[in-house]
Amino acid sequence: MLARDAADPKRAFQEQFAALVKASGLSIRDIARRTRVGRSTIHGWQHGKSLPQNLDDLIKVVEILRAAAMAAGNRDTWGAQAQWTAQLSEAKQERDTGSYPARRQLRSMTRAADLASERHARTIDATGRAIEALSGLLYVGDKPDWDRERRLWAGKDPGELDADEQAAVDAWEDRRRRVLRVIEVAMVDVGDAELRKRLEEAVQVLELWAGPMKHIRQSEGRTRYLAATEALAAVGAFRRGDPLPERSAGYLDTKEFAELFREELEMNAGNFIVAVLPASDRSRGDSPPSS
Repeated sequence: MLARDAADPKRAFQEQFAALVKASGLSIRDIARRTRVGRSTIHGWQHGKSLPQNLDDLIKVVEILRAAAMAAGNRDTWGAQAQWTAQLSEAKQERDTGSYPARRQLRSMTRAADLASERHARTIDATGRAIEALSGLLYVGDKPDWDRERRLWAGKDPGELDADEQAAVDAWEDRRRRVLRVIEVAMVDVGDAELRKRLEEAVQVLELWAGPMKHIRQSEGRTRYLAATEALAAVGAFRRGDPLPERSAGYLDTKEFAELFREELEMNAGNFIVAVLPASDRSRGDSPPSS
């Protein structure tokens, strides 16, 4: 009868199969020739190196061995097909259970590596789109009504635009807005937090160009140049694997006045008319006056 070892069914299977091979008096070569099952496969079963993957092969081999064992005078029935099938199932279950933690860890590591690779690929693709958009910003050109903007910020009568002039301004603003939108969408897929912060910062400066214009009369074109070149330098360093570069003094000043303008907009949104002092003139005790 088949031996049963509840503690180690895999070992029990191997020992029982080896005993049957010995009782049959057949060599591995003989068994392979009669069953057309590979010698290395049968050898693996016999020495516990592997378990049968094909149940039909196992049954075929067992029947040949049982017949040879009985012909040699060994009267043990050596187990019926159902018993061998059941013992093989137990052995496989014990093997799979024992290896499950290792396999689970391997799957987890593989998933983590795949996810990291996917995120990196998305980041590289996103930074490529950002580079193209940022480069495009440098060639958008000056605002068509820039002379009018200067007069407006200087408190002078800006005059009126005719239909063609207004259409040119609208087209320029639409082109600029679409380029900024490309950068904003690309940022969603940038996996590096510091680089994403740099891009978000650049977009904010570009959107708040009126701040530097209001406080230091810096043109939109100059603000756009500083923000785009700083962001391009950061993206390029990231793609090369270098540390992100330090921000230039000119860009930091521009960023400060953009943030100041944002504060003014947020306070004025509450229907208070406020005048916020330039950042360079503010002290710890200062607070924006309101009326």
